[in-house]
Amino acid sequence: MRKLLTFLALPLALASCEYESLETKYPEAVATCDTAGMDWAKARQILEDNSCISCHGASSPSADVALDSYAQARFHLVEGRAMGAIRQLDGYSPMPQGQPPIDSCSIARLQAWIDQGAPEE
Repeated sequence: MRKLLTFLALPLALASCEYESLETKYPEAVATCDTAGMDWAKARQILEDNSCISCHGASSPSADVALDSYAQARFHLVEGRAMGAIRQLDGYSPMPQGQPPIDSCSIARLQAWIDQGAPEE
């Protein structure tokens, strides 16, 4: 019985691991959202506008995730789990907590900043 359950569960587990590109997940954002020339100032404004910094500021960052400085934001957004949380992907704590999801254009712009090398200027 255990082997049968394992056999049946394996395809479901593998199917849930599919990757969706930014264009697939947020097609309207890619079509109408200006993602060119992203820099830290523009990325930080997105974080401010979406209340990220109110909980993840330097004074008392929630979950020890500070997003108000370039170095910290770069670490958490590029190398950490922050983009998974912002995209509200399975396995991540959805952000912002207790608020509507961040709009698809803002997510596309943050991803563009990362894809462009997360430039400071």
